[in-house]
Amino acid sequence: MSRYADPIGAPDLVILRDQMLRWRFYDYLRTDPAAPARQIQIGTHTPFLAHDGSNLAAALQTIRESGRGDLLSEAIEDGFPGSQLDIDFLRGRFEIQMGQLGMNRSRQERPTLGTQVVRICRMRP
Repeated sequence: MSRYADPIGAPDLVILRDQMLRWRFYDYLRTDPAAPARQIQIGTHTPFLAHDGSNLAAALQTIRESGRGDLLSEAIEDGFPGSQLDIDFLRGRFEIQMGQLGMNRSRQERPTLGTQVVRICRMRP
């Protein structure tokens, strides 16, 4: 793309190249039970997801608090129809919970995210 990115002859390619250079890819995140993205995390503001997903809950909460929670909710609904993403805040820590339509479980029985972690990270709200 750099070969064809001529600001005079192809300004759209320059814009596209610049946008693509800012993209981050998270297709290698672990999803096993000990994966950093599945752990309870310190609650903090973060505009970027860590390379290992260790701040996933904080990144999702940051999206909500930045006024883009509606877009995040739409992305969750699109990827997981009938599901609801909850981010619990307790004693300074965030925990991600995912409720699914038709699955009535108590908080203690609710499973943490599995492969949904990778799918959530691939979304661009």
